[in-house]
Amino acid sequence: KDVVPKDLIRGLNLFYLERALIFFLAYKYEKDVIIKNSAYIWISIFLFTSELSIVSLRIGILFIYGAWLVLTRAIENVKNKKILVIIICLLCFVRIYKSMMFPGNKINYKYENAIFNKLNYEKREKELIESKKYLKESHGKELLIQY
Repeated sequence: KDVVPKDLIRGLNLFYLERALIFFLAYKYEKDVIIKNSAYIWISIFLFTSELSIVSLRIGILFIYGAWLVLTRAIENVKNKKILVIIICLLCFVRIYKSMMFPGNKINYKYENAIFNKLNYEKREKELIESKKYLKESHGKELLIQY
């Protein structure tokens, strides 16, 4: 059995454009080699593991600080700060909006506390099966339902 279904089409999305922007900003404005390389590692992890979203998230998060520092230092160094700040804010808004409005997230990421709520395996399994109907739309949303 394939890890990624053959009928699941992957294409260019906001995540790739976001990584390209950070790569360009790191290349052009970042002077610290460690931070620049951390951003490059973060981008490489995403590119080589994007088909396996959980791997991409968990390993990539180790180097996310590179992207944060590249963005903040680029804002310091770029001539027209307002345009870059607007682009970054738009990216953040679109990412948050897409994540919040995607129906699969509402099923998979609702918070249940193990201490106060009785966790039911059968109920959770039904919810995960329910969220699978959003599989084709899930790419670019960093969802657990892809696997």
